[in-house]
Amino acid sequence: MRISEHSWRVLVELEERRFEDACVEHVARYFPGRARSMDAETLRLCVRSVDERARSLGLTGRRDRLLFLTLCARHGWDFEERPENGWARAMLRDPLVTDPSARLRRLARALDRLRGAE
Repeated sequence: MRISEHSWRVLVELEERRFEDACVEHVARYFPGRARSMDAETLRLCVRSVDERARSLGLTGRRDRLLFLTLCARHGWDFEERPENGWARAMLRDPLVTDPSARLRRLARALDRLRGAE
């Protein structure tokens, strides 16, 4: 059986929409204050924006994209882009760590340590 390119694109788009829905639900469940602070469409746009940034960082797996979303929901939607968090941005773009997943995990550990120190 052969799937046409058009059919394949439709399937991929459907799966991406399901993943986006799951991400919106994730934010609503684990970060209800963030979710309640905006209407449903704004939340969806925010999730999309975070996911686009995750992809621009080379994070392609759903697990990594969801972890990045979690960090953004916890620390601020654009936390890694703020001037005072240049260190986080540097960790996410560190050329010495070639695996984007490893860079993300390293940042998550650093943020956990900072939260524990507070």
